[in-house]
Amino acid sequence: MIIEKYGFDLVLRPLINDLKDLSTNGIDIVTTSFEGNVKVGVAQITGDNLGMHSLLGFTESFTANYPCRHCKVHRDTMRSQVVIDQTLKRNRTNYAEDVEGNVRTTVVKNPSIFNELGCFHITENHAPDIMHDVLEGDGPLELKLVIGSLIDNGRFTLNTLNGRKTSYSYGFPDNSNKPCCLSDGQLQNPDGATGQSAAQMWALLRNIPLIIGDLVPEDDIHWELLLILLQCMDFIFLPGVTFEDTVVLKNLLKDHHKLLTFFLNAN
Repeated sequence: MIIEKYGFDLVLRPLINDLKDLSTNGIDIVTTSFEGNVKVGVAQITGDNLGMHSLLGFTESFTANYPCRHCKVHRDTMRSQVVIDQTLKRNRTNYAEDVEGNVRTTVVKNPSIFNELGCFHITENHAPDIMHDVLEGDGPLELKLVIGSLIDNGRFTLNTLNGRKTSYSYGFPDNSNKPCCLSDGQLQNPDGATGQSAAQMWALLRNIPLIIGDLVPEDDIHWELLLILLQCMDFIFLPGVTFEDTVVLKNLLKDHHKLLTFFLNAN
């Protein structure tokens, strides 16, 4: 309510001033193993897409002609794009031009207050929020699309799926996050909520091959989409990655996007 009334810039001004002070003057730390002055800087800011667009000064409409805060791709091209066009990535130069341009074609409503921090610029803020993007976004969407297609093709029934999910042993790590049952209504509305929390979706996605994999033929294209998503997640959720990992993930994502585009166009 405070932000809606006064705007992000006014509310965040004290924070920005404190961050500037920390980056310039630092903070004195005295411990048994270290004594000295440590300067602090902002590396990345992450959050759900709507919140990030609001926080960083972009429009909150994802049906805009240019809805991405990372690049300047048109939404019609985005629907079939499987790899990023490096020439369309946002950078400090084209961002400065967009601030002065038409918001309908730039999606930039106002210059971000965070750009006042010398070590940070919003066009270099590349870290996504994997909980919202994967566990509450793409993961549930694809799971419902795939499950719905497998049921329509007679691989199993919804009752069979829910019965196996209920009786499946998730083990100690996921025992408190057992997924709840899916309904016909949820499968009919892929964009709607699944009724699962992020932790429940994390448990369900990782275990779904063991729960119903024996009922699906190896050459099923819908199932292949879900398996590639799981391969991508193996890298996305790693606590640390190597350069080689990013190369493998880049190719996995390309294969995944191609298959998802084919899947959506076929339906």
